[in-house]
Amino acid sequence: MDRQVCYGVDLDGTLAHHDEWKGGNFIGKPIPKMMEKVKKWLSEGIKVVIFTARADDPDNLEAIIDWLDDNGLPELEVTNIKTPEIKRFYDDRAIQVVKNEGTIIGDESLINDSHVEVSAQQKLDDMYNQGIKI
Repeated sequence: MDRQVCYGVDLDGTLAHHDEWKGGNFIGKPIPKMMEKVKKWLSEGIKVVIFTARADDPDNLEAIIDWLDDNGLPELEVTNIKTPEIKRFYDDRAIQVVKNEGTIIGDESLINDSHVEVSAQQKLDDMYNQGIKI
């Protein structure tokens, strides 16, 4: 029996707008483009897990579940633990590396020792929208 496909989606800066930390109970407005993708995946039977550092504090979970409900998403699993079940991650801080090779995929000029100047997720979205397979 095949396992259900599962994607991990970051909350702050990926699914919800985020400029600065304003406390565990504050979550920014939804990002429409990513919300559409998550709803599409769910309609296709893909399991979506909210993968967020906020899950480190159990007191934040209720605010996350409420935010999902307020924004038209079902109660999804929320975690900060990477598991083999999650086959793909969507995160504004991620830089993809070729498995077992260490080669960075995409434009290394996006990487700066202190921060990522351009969202890696935006770069991946641009590549996807251009039909580039990664």
